[in-house]
Parts: sequence; structure tokens; C-alpha cells
Amino acid sequence: MRRWMLGGAIVLIAMSMRPIITSIGPLLDVLKQSLHLSNAAVTSLTAVPIIAMGLFASLAPWMERTFGMKRSIQVLLLLLLGASAVRYVAFGWTELLVTSLVGGIAIAVLGPLLSSYVRTYYEKQFDRMIGWYSFGVGFGAMLSASATPALYEWGGLPFALAIWAVIPFAALISWQLGQPVGKREVAHGDVSSNGRSPWRSKEAWLYLLFFGVQSAIFFTVMTWFIPLLTKQGYSLIEAGSWMTLLTATQIVCNLMYPSFAASLSNRVIGTYVVLSMSLVGFALLLVENVYATGGGTMLLGLSLGALFPIALTYPLETTTVGEANEWTAMMQTGGFVLAGIAPVVVGWSVDVVGSDRFIYPLLMAGTVVLVGIVWKIDQLRLQLEKVG
Repeated sequence: MRRWMLGGAIVLIAMSMRPIITSIGPLLDVLKQSLHLSNAAVTSLTAVPIIAMGLFASLAPWMERTFGMKRSIQVLLLLLLGASAVRYVAFGWTELLVTSLVGGIAIAVLGPLLSSYVRTYYEKQFDRMIGWYSFGVGFGAMLSASATPALYEWGGLPFALAIWAVIPFAALISWQLGQPVGKREVAHGDVSSNGRSPWRSKEAWLYLLFFGVQSAIFFTVMTWFIPLLTKQGYSLIEAGSWMTLLTATQIVCNLMYPSFAASLSNRVIGTYVVLSMSLVGFALLLVENVYATGGGTMLLGLSLGALFPIALTYPLETTTVGEANEWTAMMQTGGFVLAGIAPVVVGWSVDVVGSDRFIYPLLMAGTVVLVGIVWKIDQLRLQLEKVG
């Protein structure tokens, strides 16, 4: 029973790690009008937590060594809970920016800790558990991005932003109830000190770049997908429905792709197929046609759903249990900084250029960069295998 409760807690914790960010995107136009903000200012509400997710991810190994896994995750969930709930009474631009920052710091440390926990306690099944972890992240993003417009129409801006505190609250309770009785925590700090440093590894830097570019694409899509659709003539509710389709296909792929990839004799081919789907999806979304929008949305959702577990799995495939936390923290440190800069740069560019039609072609260019990174990782691994 506790094992099921613990698995549920991992999914709920993962679900907690996006709504404080992805609930902002659907309300960009509302926030711009009600708070009198520029595109750059309003997109900073999503960029600041993402950059914080990069800058503070390296605290994960230290926090685990100092406080232990269980207590660290409890504290971080409380931070997420508080940052979300306070938005009910404080929803000016400054208050939203501060709560976004606090939420980003909590997510920064939670990510590597949870990946390390999965790698440690599900060592023989980590492919499957990474799938459930990715599912939780995707489902939390889907729920917040697709339901926020309807929640805004029903309960107003403060309610639509603060309601997402219920997820970290549920995660906190499940995490407490699901902990194995009498099982000693593994002190990763003791075993990782003799492991390889990710900062000196070319492979780890390529993982960082892959994670960063795919995260930049994801968060830019989550921020601009609905505003771009409303510019094409869809209502806010209709655009929210397309967002639901996008994120629904994404979470299905989050869950299923890791097991599918494990069955492939060559995972690289699967990654190239995923990236090709992304390119076709963005191309279809450029066509202002309901059928093209539907096809592009589904292809993009499947692609985004696969890219996140692919990125998470890269460092876990080539590290020991002791190294996993530090390699994942390093990957997310630089990766989320890159990802956080992207929505602000896009928002600033829209202000300067006066048009948003360049966004999808820019994301297609980012996808081509991912193809190059995957090729380089594959070549490096082949070289290491020959040397080893």
C-alpha cells in the first residue's frame, strides 16, 4: 500500500512543478491589459522562475546532504504551496514576480532531488518511473494551461492563479504517508564525491544544451501558444481547448515514450523521429486552417511529450546512483537558464518588431539545433565505447 502511495506522491510532486509557471501563459493578454504591461514585462513572469530553476538547481546535492531527501522535499513543497496560495490576495506585477521567483527556486531543487530519488529507489525500473514522473510534469502543465482560462471566466484572476496550490498540498500529504517505514535514506553525498564531475565532461555539457533547448521550446510554446491562436481568430475558450489537445497528447507521450524507447535497438532513431514530428507540427501551425491547427497541435504535443523524458534519461543512462543527482543538477542548472531567457527574448522581440509571426519559424530553428546536438551525443558515445 505504501509503495502505491509513494508512486502517487512522486506523480503529485511532479504535477506540482509547472502550474505556477504555465498558469500565466493563458492569461498573458488579461495580465497585459489589467496591469498595463508590455510583452517583455508580462513574459518575465514565466521567465524568472525558469531562470531560477537553472540558477538554484545546483543546491540540490547540498540540500540533500544537509537535510535529507524526505525533509528537503517537504520544505520545497511548502514553498510551492505558499507561493501559489498567496496569489489569491497579492496579484500585482511585483507580487506575481516574487511568487514566481520563490516557486522557481523550489522547483529548481525539487527536479534533481526527485530524479535522484527515482534513480535510487527504482534502479531496475527507472525507465518506467521516469515515464510516470514525466507524465506528472506534463499533466500538471496540461491541467493548469488548459483549465486556467475557464477558471478565470468562472472565478476571476486571483482564483485562477491561486487554485493551483491544491496540487503541492496533496503532494505533501502523499509524500508524508508514502514514506517506507524504517528504511534508511541513502546519503548520495558520500558516494558521489569519488564519481565523475559533470562540469568536466563533454557529454554532460551536451546533455545541458539538449535539456536547455528543448525546455526553451516547451516554455515558449506554453507561453505563446494561446496568444498566437487568439491572433488567428480563436476565442480564449477555443484556444484553451486547443491547448488541452496539445497537452493531452503530450502527457500520453510522457508516459508511454520511455517504455517504447527502451524496446528500441537504437534510441537515436526514435529521437530523430520525434524531432521530425516537431518540425512538421510547427509548420502546420503556421497555416491558419482548423485542420492544420489540429494536426500541428497533435504532432507538437507528441513531440514535446517525448523530448522531456529523453532529456531526463540522458544523464541517468550514463551515471551511477551516486552521480545521478549532481549530473542532473548540472544539466538543469544551465538548461533552465537557457530556457528562461527564451520567452523574454521572444516577448522583447515581439515588442520591437511589432509582429509575432516569427515565433514558430524560430522554434523550428531550435528543433534543428536539437537534431545537431543528438547527432553529436551519439558520435561522442560511439567514441567512448571504442575507447572503453
